[in-house]
Amino acid sequence: MSKNRSRIPAGGLYRLITACLLLPFLALFLTGPGRSRAAEDLWDMEKVVATALRQSETAIRAAENLYQKELELKMARAFAGGRAGVGAGVTAVPAPGGDYAVTSRPELTIELPVTPRLKLGAKWNPEDETTVSLDYAPLAEDTKAAAARRALAMAKLEYQKTMVALELEVRQEYIDLLSALKNRRRAEEELAIIEEYHRIVQRRFEQGFLSEADLRSSEGELLRTKLQLKRSKLQEERARLNLSRLLQSDLSRAQFAGLPEFPVVEVEREELLAEALANNVDLQQARLELAAAREELRRIRQNRPVISLEVTAGKEEDPEIFAGLSWTIGFNRRQQLEINRIKVDQGERAVRRAETAVEDRVAAALADFELERQAMDWLELQWQEAERTYRGMEIRFAAGELRAVELEKARLARDEAFQEYLEGWNRTWKAWYTLLATIAA
Repeated sequence: MSKNRSRIPAGGLYRLITACLLLPFLALFLTGPGRSRAAEDLWDMEKVVATALRQSETAIRAAENLYQKELELKMARAFAGGRAGVGAGVTAVPAPGGDYAVTSRPELTIELPVTPRLKLGAKWNPEDETTVSLDYAPLAEDTKAAAARRALAMAKLEYQKTMVALELEVRQEYIDLLSALKNRRRAEEELAIIEEYHRIVQRRFEQGFLSEADLRSSEGELLRTKLQLKRSKLQEERARLNLSRLLQSDLSRAQFAGLPEFPVVEVEREELLAEALANNVDLQQARLELAAAREELRRIRQNRPVISLEVTAGKEEDPEIFAGLSWTIGFNRRQQLEINRIKVDQGERAVRRAETAVEDRVAAALADFELERQAMDWLELQWQEAERTYRGMEIRFAAGELRAVELEKARLARDEAFQEYLEGWNRTWKAWYTLLATIAA
């Protein structure tokens, strides 16, 4: 049994997915025997994944959430915080005779932050002249925009995590569908063999070479095979429906390309771990939160003074300049420092926990993959041996050297070996893509 052997370089494990699936297809599974379809009806795993990442509900919702964070960042920037307002006030002044003199005072104001440190303003009303102001605070920090940028970075990481999880789900569904197609096709072939076998049993029963018990056993086997075919068709139908709903595409009559022979992949644990630590979303988020806690602690420790410069000018007046300096120390500053120091400590522990979790996940995923790969090789050998044994006994049965019950036992052993191999094939490919997803996000 020959295998494709390749070694994964550092940083290239996740990209091996495409390379593996571009190998020549070993099999092409059709929706029914003797049925041909247009080339555009052929779906392979990469086409299925690309469609899901583009039009599935999960992908659309994730993209919408990311877009909302981008809009919030734009709103947090300086010019987006500008304001314009129109107002009017009414003043009633007592007049002789008990009456009141009522005057109105409409007003228009505009406030436009240019940068976090620079703000322009204007005020107009019909009684006073128009004034323009300029406020400048040289030490001001744009904490609102920084928080929005951090939220966007978090949202991008969540988007990446969602896309990787969606891709893994789609690949697993595709593998389940291929398993269902293999099962259905195998059941069709098996039914054709059992029907031929039953005709032989009937003929030998009529000739007196077999007992009525052998004939009844053959009839039962024929019914069991027909039931198995019906069950496999239902399994295929459900797998198609699951994938169709995930992709929001009708795949009920599509045909699917099989996967290549599974490659023997040599991986280095340290390379996998390094890539996983660089890509893991939870770890990156923990690091972002730690950086924010450290920045807040730094800001409290520095306790910068407030320096402001304000210039106001009207049309007919000379500009007025005001400069101010204030420095305040809160009575609760020590408590605030302690609170933020605790947040930094918690953030550092969260980073260490995330690193440990990544190490554990990589180790578990790699162990599962290596175990399933070895098990699949062994199950394939067992199935091939059971197939050879059955074919030999089939020849001996046709020559009258074996009883029907002996051939039936061999057939059941072969079918059981095939099912175990198919389940092992399914688990191995899923373990492979689970490992790739583990190091990708």
